[in-house]
Amino acid sequence: MKSVDDSAAKKVPGFIKAVTLDDKTGSTTGWVVAVANTYANARKAADALKITYDNGPNAKLSSQSLIDEAKRLQALDDSGQFFVKDGDTAAALRDGGEGAGGGIHHQHQHPCAAGADERHRASSRATSWHIYSGNQFATRSGAIAAGAAGIDPKFVVMHQMWLGGGFGRRLDADMMVPAVQAAKAVGKPVKVIYSRENDMTMDYSRPLTFQKVKAGLDGDGKLIALNHDVVSAWPTQRWGIPDFLSPSVDKKGPLDAFTVNGADFFYSVPNHNVRAIKNEMAHNATPSGQLRSVAPGWTFWAVESMIDELAHAAGKDPAQYRIALLDGKGKNDGGAQRLRNTLLAAMGMAGYGTSKLPKGEGMGVACVSSQERATASWTACVAHVAVSPSGEVKVKKLTVATDVGMQVHPDNIRAQVEGAALWGLSLAMYEKATLKDGGIEQTNFDTYTPLADEPDAGSRRQRHRQRRQADRRRRAGGDGDRARARQRDLQRLRRAHPLVADHGGSGEGEHEGVRRRKSSINNDPPEAMPPADFLSDRHCERSEAIQPATRRSMDRPPANDKVDTAARTGSLKF
Repeated sequence: MKSVDDSAAKKVPGFIKAVTLDDKTGSTTGWVVAVANTYANARKAADALKITYDNGPNAKLSSQSLIDEAKRLQALDDSGQFFVKDGDTAAALRDGGEGAGGGIHHQHQHPCAAGADERHRASSRATSWHIYSGNQFATRSGAIAAGAAGIDPKFVVMHQMWLGGGFGRRLDADMMVPAVQAAKAVGKPVKVIYSRENDMTMDYSRPLTFQKVKAGLDGDGKLIALNHDVVSAWPTQRWGIPDFLSPSVDKKGPLDAFTVNGADFFYSVPNHNVRAIKNEMAHNATPSGQLRSVAPGWTFWAVESMIDELAHAAGKDPAQYRIALLDGKGKNDGGAQRLRNTLLAAMGMAGYGTSKLPKGEGMGVACVSSQERATASWTACVAHVAVSPSGEVKVKKLTVATDVGMQVHPDNIRAQVEGAALWGLSLAMYEKATLKDGGIEQTNFDTYTPLADEPDAGSRRQRHRQRRQADRRRRAGGDGDRARARQRDLQRLRRAHPLVADHGGSGEGEHEGVRRRKSSINNDPPEAMPPADFLSDRHCERSEAIQPATRRSMDRPPANDKVDTAARTGSLKF
């Protein structure tokens, strides 16, 4: 940043100060925060600031620039580190695959994806700093807040607010810097609110990836070798925490496993290599972070697409081809069988292969483990898709089966699965963020388009709410009603997944246990709570980096739910 002219901002009523951030982390470099006595005035003041920037070395970069660099890196034999190195893929592809089944290539370019609004507050009380924020990584956030304030971390108190959805975005703590430095500059508590435009253009978005998969089949169509190169920025390395990186199997140094997890799948392949390659250009040009599911969101997309290609080349049904690969041999013992059973459950529920579909319709399958192989859950999906003569694609139905082990709350599991399926569909078909002239092009939902409701979605939501309400009423009834509701939940899960078992315990005990945990929050002594008046707007100044599109108060919990209110207040005592 070259200069800041706040002369026009000073004419805005209630304007207090324009604060140029000094961010040692580099996450908010070039930011200027306008502080005013009201939210509306802070917006106006931010708009009135005239700022001259030095756009730096990445000013002309685009998505294509990052992809071109990724292709260059992938083509180098000595780039990156190995995440998986089983057998000799080069020899297998040379001696068996190329001549017999034909070395099949598959390439994927995965765009960035981004955002949500952020609201955070900082206050200094005597010798300590108090940060109020919904955050997924409070220890790191506290350290960043301390660095922004120039104090020892032991003087920072983190008050954990309701997240409202973390999804990986709230692992980062860039919002601590403007909150702390603005509060320090004006000597008052400050609430910082990011606009959607602010958040989407300067967000820690999922990194752009380039992936190349090469596989070889023998004369019988059996998979004998697979190479998988993943080129991307390394978000975890940016955190500066060495223990969060993983050693490479070729001993060439640490790698960011959160960019390649999922590529170490449960299919049996005698020769299997996975290479993690850091794209320094992407790493420096884009503030990359994590998004729900992390690396499996792109690695499994590439792997499962490749499996379909291999099945087609071998003349085999894609589902049966996967089942044959999930034989549980060697290191895949246990996990492969559970994934295979999950796939079979999804196929059974969807009626896969049981009837002839109309012209232009088909069913596709995929089966995946979760983020880390060592702590996996197992999920399979059957997608019923229709393609019109014009090429328009319509997903008619998604059938999902998941094996998560012991279930604590089936309704929560169902909600997670439904939400993940719809978001995954949205990412696959609609969502993307692109880079142009060094910045993200999409600034709001007029240009960043997620999956939209169909006309009858409202009625579906209503039916869904009615079903949930009926379930809650049954559970709130007598002992017999609770036991029957629990049995219905288990029966529903058993129909969806043959591996579900009753792990014991009465409905009464489970639900009473929930109530006891909530009551402990209700009974917190008043002195354990932070001052309630600190949370009110009249005790805070507002600051804005740029104008927000929407605002929902972080200070007012639902008025009709005493448990949620008490739990929210109790959560602030950390």
